[in-house]
Amino acid sequence: MYADIKYEKAEELLFDDMKPILDLKIVWPILYGNISKKAELNFNSFYLDNAKTANRFARTELYPKARIHYRESQKNGFPFAVNSFIRETKTAYSDCKYLSTVTETYIFTGGAHGISTKFAKTWDLESGTNVSLRTFFRKGFNYRKYMISAILRQIEQINNEDGNKLYPNAEYLAAKNISASGWYISGINEITVFYPEYVIAPHSAGIVEFKVPMLK
Repeated sequence: MYADIKYEKAEELLFDDMKPILDLKIVWPILYGNISKKAELNFNSFYLDNAKTANRFARTELYPKARIHYRESQKNGFPFAVNSFIRETKTAYSDCKYLSTVTETYIFTGGAHGISTKFAKTWDLESGTNVSLRTFFRKGFNYRKYMISAILRQIEQINNEDGNKLYPNAEYLAAKNISASGWYISGINEITVFYPEYVIAPHSAGIVEFKVPMLK
């Protein structure tokens, strides 16, 4: 069994009065290869629907707001920066049984900076379903405690190297918000855990990630 991925892209610059006001880009994966038809259908349906939803959101929510912002800027003589909606899904890991994808979204609506978000999914290529993190640890193992310990060790190392990158109470916040973090397979016997912006660090640090070895 093997999985192949190709990518579709929708890219457009939206205008108002001949002025570009919204940069729209969406990249989503299409799964094919020697895999179950259920996995192929579930995977492709999910990401196509996600792309359609993102496209609709950008056009019906962000574009009208960008147009209002642009016209107000023109009226008042203020500079206007082109707004953005960019969503791209990439393959983080793939083998004969599992496939991990990471979807990153960047939205800029003016101001000092945009906002980046990320979500990840790990697919079972036989059943066509998403698997939970517990799948990769032996039954009964306290993987949450193990993950927190591994993350806290890395936070300590980051603080020793760059004490200003994370919040002063990053260790407490990381442990408290472990259920809100996302994860994906990033290598053989390795997962990556990530925290959204502002959860354990300021915006300048971006989405903070930690690599954690799997224990079987």
